[in-house]
Amino acid sequence: MGKVNIGPRYYRVTVIIKPEGFNKILLEGLFVYGKEAYTLSEIKKKCWEFLKPQINFEKYDIDPEQVRTDIKLTSLPVDFLLNADQK
Repeated sequence: MGKVNIGPRYYRVTVIIKPEGFNKILLEGLFVYGKEAYTLSEIKKKCWEFLKPQINFEKYDIDPEQVRTDIKLTSLPVDFLLNADQK
């Protein structure tokens, strides 16, 4: 079992999707969690489960289960996160 961190934690997520025969796709995002604890492998799995249905693989006749992914996590050592648009 990997290291478990108890939140709130913030991670910068970089996802490289490599479908065979196509250019790679680079996506970046932010993963935030509060009270639950996740291992790094669980975070990567949650990110891929979130992204996979949002990418139109069918348009290019690509099987999403056959693409290679490289997911990198970088911990952001912050004490707070402010969303100025949130009310």
